[in-house]
Amino acid sequence: MNELVQDKGKLGAAFNKKMGIVSKYLTELDEDGVNALEAAITGKGSATVRVGTEDFTLTPDMIKFNKVQKKLQGRNVTPGVIEPSFGIGRILYSVLEHAYYIRDNDEQRGVLGLPAAIAPVKVGVLPLLNNKEQHAYIAKIAGLLQQSNISFKVDDSGASIGKRYARTDEIGVPYGLTIDGDTVTGHTITLRERDSTQQVRANVDEVPTLLLQLLNGVVSWEQVRAKYPNVEPSKEEKEK
Repeated sequence: MNELVQDKGKLGAAFNKKMGIVSKYLTELDEDGVNALEAAITGKGSATVRVGTEDFTLTPDMIKFNKVQKKLQGRNVTPGVIEPSFGIGRILYSVLEHAYYIRDNDEQRGVLGLPAAIAPVKVGVLPLLNNKEQHAYIAKIAGLLQQSNISFKVDDSGASIGKRYARTDEIGVPYGLTIDGDTVTGHTITLRERDSTQQVRANVDEVPTLLLQLLNGVVSWEQVRAKYPNVEPSKEEKEK
């Protein structure tokens, strides 16, 4: 490799107080820079270099070039790429960060808007009232969902239906089945979509197939609303 040797006496005589900045410039030259400087001086008898905003002319008596052999034990490299390594923790954090949001005009109602395909729990089963008739339907609904391999969570606590909806929203459950009086008398059930909070009413026996179609993207929620009777949420359902 080429080694640049400075004659600081000659540099000082030529550049006076500015010798220091020229010397620093020469010291910091990489191998390609040293080779280019040698070629310029050899070919033209001098070389002009720009340091900052000033030009300095170098002659062969100021610097010399020696061919030397050096054994390199290692080289420091500053990488120019972002580390591409990803663990499951980073991926999970990114998914949760992008999925979570707060409902408009209600800072107390957070929603984990996970796509149905990756939501661990697909359906919440919620009896509207805490009575025997509606509770008797929980086992039937649970059996139908289990047969279709649809994950679900039952919330039959005494909290208001609005609070229970909010609970399932916060853990990312995309759909809810609400057992009410019409379920007992008419064998129909309310199906609620998490993000829009819109509801439709369908026959209990149709629900597993309908849910599978929604979860697998066969039908959209808009298509379901166009086919089934829409249900307007009550004031209690909107309250947390």
